[in-house]
Amino acid sequence: MILLNNIIANNVAAVAAIALDARLGCLDHELEFGSEPQKMIDAVENMFTLMFALDLKPSLWKMYSTDKWNKFVEAMDFITKYDNKLQQAM
Repeated sequence: MILLNNIIANNVAAVAAIALDARLGCLDHELEFGSEPQKMIDAVENMFTLMFALDLKPSLWKMYSTDKWNKFVEAMDFITKYDNKLQQAM
């Protein structure tokens, strides 16, 4: 789990550096549990995990609001809000 967290942190930091020209602080070794960089890493992990579960596996999210769908929407909302916050700070 720690290795996956580090891989996602590196990817998020690289994308942010290229796309947003910003440093998110994702590469700090001691990220606190509720910090915004850690929330961003968790949101990206949830996004990719749930995208696979919702799109490639049979799911009822197209007809009913499932727990996985709600979690996916929360992750995407956080990523969007965090991105907007960074863009406004520029």
